[in-house]
Amino acid sequence: MEVRPKKGIIYYRVSTEDQAQFGVSLEQQKKHCLGYAQTNGIEIVKMFHDDGVSAKTTDRPSLQEMIKFCSQKGNGVDCVIVYKIDRLTRNVNDYTNIIILLNKLGIKLVSTTEAIDNSPIGKFIGNMMAANAQLDNEIKGQRVSACMQEKIEQGRWCWKAPIGYLNSKDEMNKKTIILDNKRAPIIAWLFKEYSTGLYTLEELRQQIIKKGFKSSRGKGVPLQLMSKIIKNKFYIGKMRVKSGEYDGLHEKLVDGETFYKCQNILKG
Repeated sequence: MEVRPKKGIIYYRVSTEDQAQFGVSLEQQKKHCLGYAQTNGIEIVKMFHDDGVSAKTTDRPSLQEMIKFCSQKGNGVDCVIVYKIDRLTRNVNDYTNIIILLNKLGIKLVSTTEAIDNSPIGKFIGNMMAANAQLDNEIKGQRVSACMQEKIEQGRWCWKAPIGYLNSKDEMNKKTIILDNKRAPIIAWLFKEYSTGLYTLEELRQQIIKKGFKSSRGKGVPLQLMSKIIKNKFYIGKMRVKSGEYDGLHEKLVDGETFYKCQNILKG
């Protein structure tokens, strides 16, 4: 009786941070996994990869596609090959759920650099690798949060600039916020006109559309965006985050008196 060769699929992933720090590129992972398959007589039927995507959650296009492929009858997949467990996930619960699913389907998870299998020791090592990846992720998250908090206290905005501003870098190559010369004057005009109480937001919305104003994505201007702009303290130099409100170093678009007149009008 002829023995069917084992069939496997490969999953590999990088985030921008991984590439910058460790240089374990997609191509290197792919090559390593293909080499393992060739050495162990495994026929690779399909390969999946996520490029520049975090492993904090399983909500990744190619990972979901891979899981769906494994679940389809007739594909005859025997194993999923990864370079390291942290390429698959950096969350212990997600790792456990993936293992449970693969076990139900009779599919083995293989890490080419870690000794995981279905033995008690192999399972323990797999869980430890997943826990280690999660710990590493959470420590990095804490460091990033602390760094952002320090910057926000210095008056530097760390995220995407609100409409009317642009993300840029100063002469010291530090991230900064500058005025958007196309949209900023229109937003300043919007506050001034709305503070008079003579116009509704809908009337002003129609006027700024005629002026060529568009959202930061180049799309139209919904009424919801108008309300969001009027309520945003960023335009008077204030930055609001979970930890509180801080004075920003960015240039103000509106004076406080005009801003609070607009708030009163908005509240009716």
